[in-house]
Amino acid sequence: MSTPVIQAIYHKIDELYNWRDVTPISESLTKKDKDNKLQTESQNIINEINKLLETSETTTKDKAFIQYLMGKTYNILPAYSSNSELALSKSIKLDPTLVDSWLQLGESYWKKADVIAAKNCFSGALDQDPKNVVALRNMSMVLRMLPTENIEQKKSNVEESVKLAREAVSLSPKDGVSWYILGNAYLASFFLPETPVYTTIRGETFETSKTGKDVKNALAAYYQAENSPVARNNPDLYFNRAVLHKYQEEFQEAVNGFRKAIVLEGGDWPAADIHIKQINDFVYLMESALTRK
Repeated sequence: MSTPVIQAIYHKIDELYNWRDVTPISESLTKKDKDNKLQTESQNIINEINKLLETSETTTKDKAFIQYLMGKTYNILPAYSSNSELALSKSIKLDPTLVDSWLQLGESYWKKADVIAAKNCFSGALDQDPKNVVALRNMSMVLRMLPTENIEQKKSNVEESVKLAREAVSLSPKDGVSWYILGNAYLASFFLPETPVYTTIRGETFETSKTGKDVKNALAAYYQAENSPVARNNPDLYFNRAVLHKYQEEFQEAVNGFRKAIVLEGGDWPAADIHIKQINDFVYLMESALTRK
């Protein structure tokens, strides 16, 4: 950031991202209103960047950074942006050492559902900075989604995903997003198909069930994530945690979580509604059965 103008634009983008991440959906700010504000404000910043590109003479590194700012600004909305991908690709071509460009391009490909390309970008970031927390947690996320040829390969990817997420948390213990992704890694581990474990007692062999260690670890990570002003506004945090509470038959906690997820999602989440109905139906049947006894 070699000029005051570039610095000013950088701070505007940073402030807009911070507003996006810490401002929850509510009755006074609908999801549509929030997206409209992000669209308007980001377009204003893009206009400033275009003006900067037209009027200033800059070094190659500054050009790379400006393209990064352009790509990051386009990337602020939930949907994939081809303009973001184009600007970030230009940035990396101009300066392959720019870690933030690799990270943003990886997120752009993630939105595009190009998991392999996203993984390559996060690998590019880790090549430049092996201890980068965002790169570690994003690689953890991507590994769980890679296509695999067999269950053993899937298990290996999930194990590595847990390892990377734990490393991210160890490097930044107060980072709620990393705790959330660690929770997701444990969640994925728990729902992997089991390899039967056998125990022999007095000459007889029994198949033992999977322990709840992954569930406990996932729940602990999700509750840690909730301490973060960024992670606590993520509806997926509450949805995923509620799924685990439902599995453990902690129905009140599950319903509370699904309802919170619906609010943060803007009031409409059919999958969460279905879970709540299933819980209510199950509790009603159990109560009816007990009443008849």
